[in-house]
Amino acid sequence: MIPKNIDFDIIDGFTKVTDKDAAVFCRELLKQEGMFLGNSAGAAIKGVLQLKDQFNPDDLVVVLFHDHGSRYLKKIYNDDWMQEMGYM
Repeated sequence: MIPKNIDFDIIDGFTKVTDKDAAVFCRELLKQEGMFLGNSAGAAIKGVLQLKDQFNPDDLVVVLFHDHGSRYLKKIYNDDWMQEMGYM
């Protein structure tokens, strides 16, 4: 579902990040970097990493993490939920 207010003329491109990849990457960022992020933040950084080969060495990439992990304690930070979803 795409909202009608999206102006495709100013968007350079898209990349798809699965729910599983976003959740798994959130947990990896917590483990490796100590960053307690929400699912959309995990999806954002995972998406950038998927596109990394398209960037030049001098490119500046900014990713905004607009949520944190406290809302996801019973989901992506819960091993039982991750297993139920088939993510672990």
